[in-house]
Amino acid sequence: MLGVVLALTSAVFVAMPIDDFSHLHPRTNDARIRQLVRERQDEPPLEAVREVLAQHPPNMIYVPAGEFVRGRMFTEPEQAFTDEPLAEVVRLNGFLIDAFEYPNQKGVVPTTNVTHEEAQILCQGQSKRLCTADEWEKACKGVRSEVYQYGNTYQAQTCGGGSQQLVAAGSRPDCKSTWLGGPYDLSGNAAEWTETWAVPGRRSPLVKGGGAKAPSSTRCSFSAPRPGSDRSAMLSFRCCRGLFAPAWRSQPQEQSVRSDSGER
Repeated sequence: MLGVVLALTSAVFVAMPIDDFSHLHPRTNDARIRQLVRERQDEPPLEAVREVLAQHPPNMIYVPAGEFVRGRMFTEPEQAFTDEPLAEVVRLNGFLIDAFEYPNQKGVVPTTNVTHEEAQILCQGQSKRLCTADEWEKACKGVRSEVYQYGNTYQAQTCGGGSQQLVAAGSRPDCKSTWLGGPYDLSGNAAEWTETWAVPGRRSPLVKGGGAKAPSSTRCSFSAPRPGSDRSAMLSFRCCRGLFAPAWRSQPQEQSVRSDSGER
């Protein structure tokens, strides 16, 4: 069964044009895009998902290979920044993402005040890596490619939008995506480093999520460049892992530099 699931996840990254819908009313446009993505979404059976999770560190969420809507939806202009890319359908390989912000433990306040490089090293110490912006966004939007991880309508209380104070991971039970088991707190709590650079070759990684600048920053499509040397009490991260990453060990060796060419 696992071999079948892994075969499904070896998809090629593809961006698909959606110009065919451009003549429609924005709300109709959004509905058609979501329907298209939903129909093409790979949904392996629960037994297969459990088999995949057993091969990786605990407290991770499996996001199967398939399509999602990257970028702001047509009905988001009142909250989105004008330079944000408009929705396009993108296919990603399957991956795993931490259920909670680092250290990925429910009930623990997320680790903050870490630079981008420090976040990379901490993920490596768990045989993981930082999530790409696309992985983070797909995990946030869930099965239905929603605006916020809990739905399409902003709800300040669900994820604590506008709060300048961190809470323990998972303490807002409805602040979660529609994938099996989560992840939690993507539309709230701290903003998070990603592995994606705003401009390749420059030291400005993209940051996603966080509830402090609600409602704009709580949208799954939101991202902003930030100097990699920044530290902030409202800036954290979470880790991801590729399905074909090396076998997980319960006590991996600490690593101080990114020298391993294997997938994480």
